[in-house]
Amino acid sequence: MRPRTRNPGLPLRMVFFRGSYFYLQPLGGTRSKWISLGQDKARALHKYADIVAEMQTERLGNFPEFVDGWMKHPRGFLRYREKTQEEYKRMAGHIKKWFRQFDVEQVRPVHVARALDAKFPDKARSYNAYKALFSILFAHAAHVGLRDDNPAQMVRGVEEKKRDRYITDPELKAIIAAARIGKDGRETPSGQMVVCLIALGYVTAQRIGDLLRLKWSDVREDGIYFRPAKTVNSTGVRLLIRMTPALKAILDKAKGVPSEANALYVIHTLEGRPYKYSGARTAWDRACERAGVTDAHFHDLRAKALTDAKRAGLDAQTMAGHADPKMTAHYTKSREVVEVQPLEIAA
Repeated sequence: MRPRTRNPGLPLRMVFFRGSYFYLQPLGGTRSKWISLGQDKARALHKYADIVAEMQTERLGNFPEFVDGWMKHPRGFLRYREKTQEEYKRMAGHIKKWFRQFDVEQVRPVHVARALDAKFPDKARSYNAYKALFSILFAHAAHVGLRDDNPAQMVRGVEEKKRDRYITDPELKAIIAAARIGKDGRETPSGQMVVCLIALGYVTAQRIGDLLRLKWSDVREDGIYFRPAKTVNSTGVRLLIRMTPALKAILDKAKGVPSEANALYVIHTLEGRPYKYSGARTAWDRACERAGVTDAHFHDLRAKALTDAKRAGLDAQTMAGHADPKMTAHYTKSREVVEVQPLEIAA
């Protein structure tokens, strides 16, 4: 083995950098995690020995490497839309840690079930979401020849409580007011763009992903043309949200937000680039927190819009782009309030 030219006298993967000692834990490929060992050499060597001893007792399998390969595969992770990729990347990081000792071929249904039961004992939505991602991963394992079955498919999902959150008009007004404000308590250009996003989400009842992909070329004199990405491979519906004074005012407000470059997208950053889903979600969450509104998701805005449209006598199903009226009812039925006249009682 070639002698070390840097950090001579130190054991393998231990380095001295800017007055401190570190252990470079391998993460696969050329990547390493820097673990601080402190500034005292003797104590650093003791910590180094403990880390190496712990790693030697823990066998590392090929599952993390397999997940990394899936994330680079054109028919794996890369085939999903940006919003889904962001979420899957976060979830895959957790799965890699949970199954770091496993080879892909070793995983059985009971291993998947135990992991989900331990991590999400009372979170049905997260339980089912991770179960679905496990199933996607093992389907990819079969695709590349590492397995002949899918252990995640043998694990039962859990029943999710139907979400019935309805954002009231005062709550929405408070969220919009809070979205305008920056950390210094003053209105900001970026806050104005978040307001435009929220307003567009309500008046058009479209999904956040379709709003973030909306380009100025989709805006015409007669209205806004949407082709919902979620239904592009099913109904293939293309929506025209007709132009109204209120809708035009929102678009004019978005166009008036300054940017460093000509923005192609209606909802854009100050640099002129399209907003990412994570950035939009963070802005929404911060606005809700400042407004004192709890348990409100951006997706609840679509449910509110469709519910309000139905109450106003509008065609909520067409507005949503749903082929099946049952799907529209899924959004509106649980949020409807039925008024009942009470009986009179004798004095």
